[in-house]
Amino acid sequence: MLALIQWKWPEKYGEDKFVILFGGLHIELAAVKTAGDLLEGSGWVAALVQAGIASAGTADSFLRAAHVARTRHAHQVTAAALSILRHHAYEEYSRAADKDEHLSFKEWCQNRTKVCPQFHYWSLVLELEVSILTFVRSLREADFDMYLDTLWELLPWFFALDHTHYARWIPVHLRDMMSLHRTHPDVLEELRAGMFTVQKTNRTFSSIATDQAHDQNNACIKGDGGAVGLLDNPNALQRWMVAGPEVARVIGEFEMAQVHHHDNKVQTLHHDQTESIQKSFDKDVRSLVSVFEELGNPFLEETTDILVLDTKEVASPSVGRWGRRL
Repeated sequence: MLALIQWKWPEKYGEDKFVILFGGLHIELAAVKTAGDLLEGSGWVAALVQAGIASAGTADSFLRAAHVARTRHAHQVTAAALSILRHHAYEEYSRAADKDEHLSFKEWCQNRTKVCPQFHYWSLVLELEVSILTFVRSLREADFDMYLDTLWELLPWFFALDHTHYARWIPVHLRDMMSLHRTHPDVLEELRAGMFTVQKTNRTFSSIATDQAHDQNNACIKGDGGAVGLLDNPNALQRWMVAGPEVARVIGEFEMAQVHHHDNKVQTLHHDQTESIQKSFDKDVRSLVSVFEELGNPFLEETTDILVLDTKEVASPSVGRWGRRL
């Protein structure tokens, strides 16, 4: 919408006066929904349930990204498990292959992709999940160049899986960002300094997208009943827009002060960087790897069809042709 306004009234709102940024949280949300479209009907949900990672209803909600953080965790576990399974398959190949004909891991993956649609499909899933997680990393580390690189990687998926709005507007956004060195070099310098994200704490790997920061501030104010009926009262809306972020900041500083009071030191580690959470993640990955191997390691399949993991139903031949285009 903002881009349309810029094009309609360029003298007042043109690109030389404003730089429009997309919301990183909403891009991530669209990307995980795209991954859900790719994984729907593959047996992934059943595998998550059997591995004890989520209940049936929760696992099914991951396809629609009903809860971003939980969905992200599911894809983190799945990406780690798929990488392990692919290396297990390569180890089996290495043990059986002749020394003179032994292929490198990269060559082996390329050859298997050409002859086995099942291998190709799950390699595509792993590729998309890694791109999404790298995009999240670009936000957490406030790395603008990584942000642009991963957007380029995600862009074809929005086209391929028919996410029309993002397929239309991400290219416009990328074009704007790639033109900043010419149109707004000072803005580009600030973005490369991390100013396209918000750092609310002293913890590492904790920068968040600006739209996520706005959502958190809104949730903080709404939790106190301060954002009820604002759209019906312009004066109240204006006061909330001015005071809302400041109220959220004060509440955040109070909560951090409480933490520091108990710990007697400033926490700089990421909140997931604890032994219990790492053990839980490792347990989930091992459990999912075990379930995949019980159902049949998809990277060891020799069939020329794409199979559903749990039921072994054969997918339509058109699915294989679609995968080849990617």
